[in-house]
Amino acid sequence: MLRDQLGRLEALVKRLVKSHGGRPLPPRRLRTAEDVIALIEEQSEALRTATALAPVDRARALAYLANVALKAIETGTLAAQLEAMEQILKHRSPPRP
Repeated sequence: MLRDQLGRLEALVKRLVKSHGGRPLPPRRLRTAEDVIALIEEQSEALRTATALAPVDRARALAYLANVALKAIETGTLAAQLEAMEQILKHRSPPRP
């Protein structure tokens, strides 16, 4: 779901960049929540400076990005908590009979 949303968002930003005579964006691999957050930060800045968008469209796109970023932050937090719990259980001594 997140990949689909980010794909649509990148397509929008690519259209904006091309409409201003810029170079197309290089492909990006998204493997972690941090990768998603970095992409969202980059795209948010691109949207903030996009003068071709109406203010309402820009606000809508930024709100959408904020929602995706929030989900990525929550996912990253949960992944870190799970990793910590796995490490604790891994080093715990086996139960006694």
